[in-house]
Amino acid sequence: MAEDIAEYRLAGCNEHLAKPIDKQRFYEVLSRYLTLSPFAVNPGGRQYRGRVLVAEDNDDNRSLVERMLRRLGAEPVMVGSGEEAVRRCLAETVQLVLMDRHMPGMDGVDATRLLRQAGFRRPIIAFTAGDQAETDALLAAGCDGVLNKPIDHAHLQSLLERTLESDGAPVDTLENDIGHLVSRFVAGLDNRRRHMTMALTGQDAATVQQESHQIKGTAGAMGYPMMTEQAGRVEQIARRQPCDWPALAQELTSLNDMIDRALAGSGHSRDTTQEPAK
Repeated sequence: MAEDIAEYRLAGCNEHLAKPIDKQRFYEVLSRYLTLSPFAVNPGGRQYRGRVLVAEDNDDNRSLVERMLRRLGAEPVMVGSGEEAVRRCLAETVQLVLMDRHMPGMDGVDATRLLRQAGFRRPIIAFTAGDQAETDALLAAGCDGVLNKPIDHAHLQSLLERTLESDGAPVDTLENDIGHLVSRFVAGLDNRRRHMTMALTGQDAATVQQESHQIKGTAGAMGYPMMTEQAGRVEQIARRQPCDWPALAQELTSLNDMIDRALAGSGHSRDTTQEPAK
């Protein structure tokens, strides 16, 4: 096996996939060499009119959603906190709100409840990568529906179809390059990994939960679906009381291995850690 891999590398191959194929490894290799396109061509050729306020504190998600909305013709209004969401919704004209749950200061549940108490009647959609309990809390506060993260272009378009006016104008089919968004997301993984590792050492489950939640909500849309799943497992264990520290350490090791490979594949890593040959 090792001799075969050496011959492939001498012939010019960049990496190898051992058989039987490991699904996680397969998806991660695809994500490094294929172009991610969340901005698929709009098959209905429709553009939508209206202002969409997006309350989201994750920079990568915010940039991605902003691009997707602009491509579909909507005018995005981007905010990073619940307080700012409430202020702008009540002071400006917006037709639709996408409300994240976890934000600094006032969270999405309190922001939604306050908007409804103030008489805001436009649609508010829970925009979350959380579990069912988080979704239920947002719906109970006054959200009208759910848009799950990582964001899916078809689901976003379907939401705009239901909530905004459209003019049927053809959409520009020129593919937008989102490579810099993916690169920025991957580069930020190094700090998130460091924070989670330090938090594990200090038995700070809240920080592990926060960082893994951010990864879970973004990685899939950036081309790392298996990382989203693994981050969700880490978040779930970190949320439990009392925390199962050995189980958390095991799942976090798996997540950090994925981060190492993503960093190595993008050139952001300080080393060249790769999955060992099997």
